[in-house]
Amino acid sequence: MTLGDEERRCIEEEKRLGAFGRAKADAATRQQLLAETARIATAEKKKPGDKRLKSCLDCSVTWVIITILIAVISSLGATVTNATPSMDASGAPASAAADGVVQELKSKLEGTVVGVTDCTFHETSTVPLLGQEYRFTAVKRYKGDKYRIESDGNVIIFDGRDLWESNSGKMRKMPHPAVNPDPGYPYWWRKMPIAAHITGTETIGDRACFIITFRDTEDFPITMWVDKENNRLLRERRGSKNDNGTFDFSEYKTIKDTFQVAYKVVFRLYRDGTPSEVSHVSEVTTVEINSGIPDSIFDPQSVR
Repeated sequence: MTLGDEERRCIEEEKRLGAFGRAKADAATRQQLLAETARIATAEKKKPGDKRLKSCLDCSVTWVIITILIAVISSLGATVTNATPSMDASGAPASAAADGVVQELKSKLEGTVVGVTDCTFHETSTVPLLGQEYRFTAVKRYKGDKYRIESDGNVIIFDGRDLWESNSGKMRKMPHPAVNPDPGYPYWWRKMPIAAHITGTETIGDRACFIITFRDTEDFPITMWVDKENNRLLRERRGSKNDNGTFDFSEYKTIKDTFQVAYKVVFRLYRDGTPSEVSHVSEVTTVEINSGIPDSIFDPQSVR
């Protein structure tokens, strides 16, 4: 196979992977996605001196990670395994009191971002693949419920109503997310509906956490582990106990006096309780607050 043939094959693979986030993928498709990415990586290793092919590979890996975060939301339609519910003094489920705690938590967290009109995160992400570590950068801009993610020339926009993605310079509307698909969304508590409730407690590391569960408008199960003491989100699971995408949040820093930001997020897929070999680690390098982000950048027509 000539180098030109391999480049074209890589580009076609990139286009197919870009479309992955628009499909209701099952577990077999997800595994095929990772296998195809590994195959491209193998081809790149055979020609380490070709910069164009390596660039194509890096773009494919970048977009695999971004689209797989979206795909996991659509594809893991299973039931959350119920945690042990919290009890009141009589031993009965303290659902009403627990639900009140959730609403109080949301109110407290909303108070931590008073005065924050917009924020921008600069991130570096790493993906280990076939003994190598691939790195890419991303810029995430948030304003209210809108956001825009840019990485290696690709763009994802949520305009407050619809989710859009740009691959190879063309904007496409993606399946509407019932829950914000961005794991780094700084206002994470806004994803919890009124029906969110505490189903138990558990320790993450050495931190005691509330377990908060809810379902989105498409009956998709979401579970969050929130630190009882400082109200930080330490883990989010999208899917069932055994089949899910799990995000672990750490290295929190306080911005603008009260705004708590997780500077590290680790994502991993689980199938039948077994974690995937490929993990995605995102680390925030800098944060900008109230830089005056214009509403126009959340218009999909602004991407050219």
